[in-house]
Parts: sequence; C-alpha cells; structure tokens
Amino acid sequence: MMLRRDRKAKAQIEALNDMATMQIMAMEEAKHQAVKEEQQRLGQDLHDGLSSSIAAIRYQLETLMMDTSDVDLKKKLDMLQKETENAYKAARNKSHEWFSAADEQLEQSFEKQIILLTDNSLPDSRYNKEIHIDNSALSGVDMDTRIALLRIIQEAITNIIKHAKAKNVGILIYEEDENLLLTINDDGIGLDEKKADKGKSTIGLQSIRRRVEYLNGEIKINSNTKGTEIIVSIPLMSL
Repeated sequence: MMLRRDRKAKAQIEALNDMATMQIMAMEEAKHQAVKEEQQRLGQDLHDGLSSSIAAIRYQLETLMMDTSDVDLKKKLDMLQKETENAYKAARNKSHEWFSAADEQLEQSFEKQIILLTDNSLPDSRYNKEIHIDNSALSGVDMDTRIALLRIIQEAITNIIKHAKAKNVGILIYEEDENLLLTINDDGIGLDEKKADKGKSTIGLQSIRRRVEYLNGEIKINSNTKGTEIIVSIPLMSL
C-alpha cells in the first residue's frame, strides 16, 4: 500500500511538473507573440506613415526640379532629393528590419523553450544532448502547432527517461520538400518493434501519433537495440 501511495504521489508530482513547465512555455510564447505584434505594428506605422510622407516629399522635389530653369536651384533641389531618397530607404529598411526581427525573436523563443524542456527533464550529468533548430523552417508556423510540437517532444523525452536507458539524445527541426521535419533520437535499448508497428505502443507514443495526426502529418519510428529515432513530417501547406 505504501509503495502504491509512493507511486501515485510520484505520478502526481510528475504531472504537476509537466503542467508547470507547459504553462511557463505557454506564457513565454504569449509574451513573445505580444512583442512580435507590437514590433510589427510599429514597423507597419513606420512604413505607412513616415515612408509615405518622405515619398511624397521626394515626388514634390522632382516636380519642382522639372518646373524650374534656375541652375543653382536645380542643384540644391537635386541635393535635397538625394538626401530625401536616403531617408526614405532608411525608413523602409528599418520597417522591414522590425518585421523580420519580430519573427526571428519568436523562433529563438521556441528554441529556448525546447532547451528549457530538455534541461528540466534531461540533466547534463546524465545525458548528452544535441539540439538543432532551423529557425527559418518555423517561419509562419502558428502557436497551436508550436505547442503541439513541444508536446510531442515532451512525450518522446518522457519515453526516453522511462524506457530507453539512453545516454545521448538528439532533437532536430528543419524544412525539407515543403515539410516541417522533427526528429528525436536516442541511443537507448530500443522499442518493441512489433508493438510499435501495430500501434500497441506506450501511452506516450500513442499520444505522439494522435498529435501528429491532428497536424495532418506522418510519423515513422525506427528502433533497434542501438536506439530509437522518431521522425515526424508535417506539410507546411496545411499550417
């Protein structure tokens, strides 16, 4: 009875930790989303407001240059036009920079969340981890998909901790042939291939399959006594 209570308490603590981790991630995601929206709003205002005004001034200078025959005045107007052109380019480039920077910050925040998740679950004292995230592959991927990817990674890591007896873990996200690919690999003892093929896998793997199906993706599991590799492919056109 005491062992049963201990196991139940341990399970409750794990569930609480998982919930807390995901809540932190959701809050971080919301925070970065808010920053992104504000930064893009400022970029849009700069593009629509200042850039448009400068473009109008540049047009007026061009008109004045055509209307005047004064050589000295033409030179001054030409100099002003060049300065206005430089100001227009600077304002336009800055607005584009704010747009792209907002997207880049969101991708970096997602990578940090994956690192946070793995650091909390896989301590450096016991695991060697290699995490590579191609930020450009996540451009345009919505928040629901990002959270689903985090859940998939979380479930895979839970399986590694409980069953794999692994020392090395790798997580890779990249784009290939208009698909977003997520691979999670370990050098553990492997899965029961018959169960994995027939879908009679652990609850964690079943959860991963459901999440991949929800994203209209495909999952492939390669496993033997030298380790396991989970490959998730999600068509970017459906996101």
